[in-house]
Amino acid sequence: MANKESYPNLNSPELNRWEDTGVFILAGGKGTRLKESEDLELQLKPKALVHIDSEKGSLPMLDNAISGVFELGFSAITLLTSSDPEAQGELIESHVNQRYQGAFGSIREDQPLGTAGAVFNAFINVEIKTAAIIPADTLFPFNLLPAAIDCHRSRNACITWVVTTMPGENAQNSGRILVNPKNGQIAYGLEGNLHVDINTLLDGYTLSTSVGVVIADREFYIELFQAFKGEENGVGTIDLYRHFIPWLLSQGVQVNTFDIGQPAPDLGTPDRLKQFGRKS
Repeated sequence: MANKESYPNLNSPELNRWEDTGVFILAGGKGTRLKESEDLELQLKPKALVHIDSEKGSLPMLDNAISGVFELGFSAITLLTSSDPEAQGELIESHVNQRYQGAFGSIREDQPLGTAGAVFNAFINVEIKTAAIIPADTLFPFNLLPAAIDCHRSRNACITWVVTTMPGENAQNSGRILVNPKNGQIAYGLEGNLHVDINTLLDGYTLSTSVGVVIADREFYIELFQAFKGEENGVGTIDLYRHFIPWLLSQGVQVNTFDIGQPAPDLGTPDRLKQFGRKS
């Protein structure tokens, strides 16, 4: 594993390029599956601070994501952490404050909300028109994020789920999203619903896999999330991919997609971390 650590230049002249678009980085996961490893680092550290080997050297997963969005010119970045003690949100925030010296904000939920609830909470507190929602534990090709946002805007979409038709090996929930190739919209979102036989639903749709990135407009998200909460009072913590977006589809809401056409592996298990996140 490399020893060199490299962090983004916070004085980049590209900052503020995206005036009405911000980034929410999801960093509230407990890392339950990683903690099952015999590796002491994976047992003790919050998932977002586990080191991976990147082109910039050895970095925590979170810093790899932060570096990726800073280099694109985003300055309105908000870190979303969890109040669950197992997620170690305070430790993550301390790392960010020390490393980036207040360059961007963080919001820690006051009770477990789930990814969808955390995004709603962020939209309530952050005045931006559009947000790119990015998980900290995925090797996303950040050079494609501007194209995904441009696609979202050009189609006048309210919400876009970034997917891949080439997930590579060991991808989580591979092929569980069915996209209408005529309009690029989701026909069925089966993320997490592994009991459904996808072969009975194909009928000309394109098999796609989530890469975890979602682009959403603030007013739309706030209004529809409040409607969801009113209708689904017993849900509790609300997952963005397994609860909220499938509910949108059930209501006839058009959910756009953008296909990156390459793998973007998540590193949420020891096997995937070893296979994709660590070269040695």
